[in-house]
Amino acid sequence: MRRILPFFMLFFALASCLPLGLAAQGKQAVPSTWDKAYFLSGHSRARFELDLSEAVINGVEAEDFKAMEPEWKTGVKDMTLDFVQAFNKAASSGIQPFRIGSTMETELCFVLKVGDVTEGGACVEGVLEVLSADGTLLFAKPVYARKGMFGTQLNLMGDALEVIGATLGDEVSNRFRVPDSNLKELKQVVKGLVKDGETIALRFEFSDYLLKQLVDRGYTNTADEAFVAGMEKTFLDSFKASLVKSLGPVSENKVFVADENPAGAVMTLKFIAVANRQDETDMFAEVFLERKDGTMVYGILNNGEITGLKKFCDLQMEKMGKKLGKIK
Repeated sequence: MRRILPFFMLFFALASCLPLGLAAQGKQAVPSTWDKAYFLSGHSRARFELDLSEAVINGVEAEDFKAMEPEWKTGVKDMTLDFVQAFNKAASSGIQPFRIGSTMETELCFVLKVGDVTEGGACVEGVLEVLSADGTLLFAKPVYARKGMFGTQLNLMGDALEVIGATLGDEVSNRFRVPDSNLKELKQVVKGLVKDGETIALRFEFSDYLLKQLVDRGYTNTADEAFVAGMEKTFLDSFKASLVKSLGPVSENKVFVADENPAGAVMTLKFIAVANRQDETDMFAEVFLERKDGTMVYGILNNGEITGLKKFCDLQMEKMGKKLGKIK
């Protein structure tokens, strides 16, 4: 059966985001770097909320500043639009395009909590939080920007938020461009499983977006089930051969393509997209390794090859499999 990961997904409605006074200890427990943001897997949209409730604007708390500023409502609307447009423009051309909007009904909510605003509004500090549909805090990242010299305080805040939006949009859509070092923990788990004689069942998912890219760029004439099966086999063979070279003999029945309900550990490989970098084309995948006890380890796998090679897909699968199976 063909196993395809849809690139664009419809999500259940998000009733509302959490009130913005979450406990500090909760923030410490969540990721703050995009290479650990596995919760974004498969998502292409998020609702956005600009929260100014705890902002201190040039020494004045938001509620007091609001009472003194007749253009507050219009200014907040404009600032929100500045952020959203800058984010979406930057994210539209990344490895995995992403969009945010104030009225979107999605499973994720991006909340920008503004803290200190100084220098007449030109300098903005805050935190980006990502919440799930049930209000669980998934991610928290400090943000900062300084932009603008002239204009009203609200206009200058909008300029700074535009910079923050563009930066975050680029980071979200290009979060797969990270060093392979984030695979270290995952590889050590694989090593432990192999040494203990545990089974590792592999699942493969290829996004519609990736398959369309491969056809559009001429790497294959058609991305049908036979083509996908060939990519899976090439990866599996290379991965197993690399494991044997790294760790010694591996029983044939210990690493295999998953059936419907595998009993041991399950490693899911989600092939996301390809993207150009100088004279190479990189292929990107996410790796989710779930152990029998339900705990999960995450990594990002990528490989680059010279653009235009006739065997591009086979080479990618071969070298990505080898890279994942090479364990010290």
